[in-house]
Amino acid sequence: MIYESIRNDSHETNMPRESKSSDEERSISSSGSGASYGTHSIEESGHIMPSTNYNNDYSTTIGKLKYGGRTSVMAAVFITMNAIIGSAYLNLPYATKAFNLATLLWGQLPIVVISTFILLVLAKAIEKTQKITFQDIMESLFGLRFKKAIDIILICYCFSTCVSYMMVVKDQAVTLIQWFVNLEHLPAAHLNIWDKIIAAVTCLVTIYPLCIPRRVNFLYYPSVASFFANLYVLVFVMQHYFFVLEEEHRPVNLRAENFDLSDIVNFTAVIIFQFQSFYSSPAIYSDLRKRSTANWLTVAVLANFGSYIIYTLLAVFALLTFGEQVDEDFLNSYDVKDPLAILARASIMVSIVSAYPILCFVACKVIGDIVFSKDESQNNSSRLSFPRYISIKTIFFLTSLLCMLFAPGMTQVFVLAGILASFSTLALPGILMMRIHTEYSLINGKIVFSLGIFFILVNLVFIVGYIYSVVFIPAN
Repeated sequence: MIYESIRNDSHETNMPRESKSSDEERSISSSGSGASYGTHSIEESGHIMPSTNYNNDYSTTIGKLKYGGRTSVMAAVFITMNAIIGSAYLNLPYATKAFNLATLLWGQLPIVVISTFILLVLAKAIEKTQKITFQDIMESLFGLRFKKAIDIILICYCFSTCVSYMMVVKDQAVTLIQWFVNLEHLPAAHLNIWDKIIAAVTCLVTIYPLCIPRRVNFLYYPSVASFFANLYVLVFVMQHYFFVLEEEHRPVNLRAENFDLSDIVNFTAVIIFQFQSFYSSPAIYSDLRKRSTANWLTVAVLANFGSYIIYTLLAVFALLTFGEQVDEDFLNSYDVKDPLAILARASIMVSIVSAYPILCFVACKVIGDIVFSKDESQNNSSRLSFPRYISIKTIFFLTSLLCMLFAPGMTQVFVLAGILASFSTLALPGILMMRIHTEYSLINGKIVFSLGIFFILVNLVFIVGYIYSVVFIPAN
């Protein structure tokens, strides 16, 4: 999540339109990110000077890339890890149960390496285009039409991710309610209705009010806290395995057979969905205090492999605890009355509740620009009118809520989000690599160009495999 971008937005929102320079670049980024605007003062000589507002100066393309950012390498590692680690790990043990632990350990590594390499390619593209958002980079390299296509992909990705977030909130809320009220005696049909009511009310009360404000900078610190909430979940699953679970109740080793194409597709989709920092990384890179290939390589390696370690430990101990009986949301496999498990579920809810409004902010910002751009430009206004603004937010929220309530299951939602995420993990980076390969030396340029083609082909094969598994392989 682009927390610096989110915080900077609050300084710029109420600035008059005419005070902004013609070189201003709009910053919109996903995976839990915001939008930022900034200004520079321009003297008569034509030289761009830093503005008196420190935040304004460092929230623009020119300010960040010319004068340097404020983020240290270790802080960038933390921010990037926070952008990567999300709710997908709740479904990773379930997606892995058809295989063995070796598949879990080695199956994630190709995506980890690809994600690390892509961050390095993005840094090269930023230096070439002098842009700090992925959409602006693609517009600079390919034109406005291609940028509009990127916007559509971004909206779909944000929407599917928001639905998956609501699925997590639903699971945790229903389980927490059962701690206070026993609903197990109800018939299955009635219980299903109650689950939907609990989920809808919880989302309306906890998520929707946070989507209304025009600024999302107030979510910065809860989002940082969500990182430590995820670490608590890791500590919880490990201590439960070592200190609570009796040895004779520990499941046998997972099987390494009887899996089909759909299991492979589901596992791959969840992994791809896990390692998403593609849209976020340009703003993180541009805000580095000492921007260099070596420093950014350090950030990319530590963030991706650090996230890999956390994901793997969570899935390994969940599988060692429950084996093939693990739930789609592995936290639901723990005792409903366990206080430590309840705290883990509450931590996850806090994490998700603070993440949803940021993605909603990003998607609705793009939707507003697409739908009302002409009207707003005629009114010389950089902001949507409040009725239009709140209508977009409300329609987005209600649509995602309805999709969550009638979704077939968490796995299907995560897989769909993974399919959409695969465009930003494989296809779009591949296209970018083919475009900027001339920025490298002759040999390295050929390697980059070949890898770009390879990434696009892999993405195509993955999508075809998904379609085939849905159409021709019956559900279990």
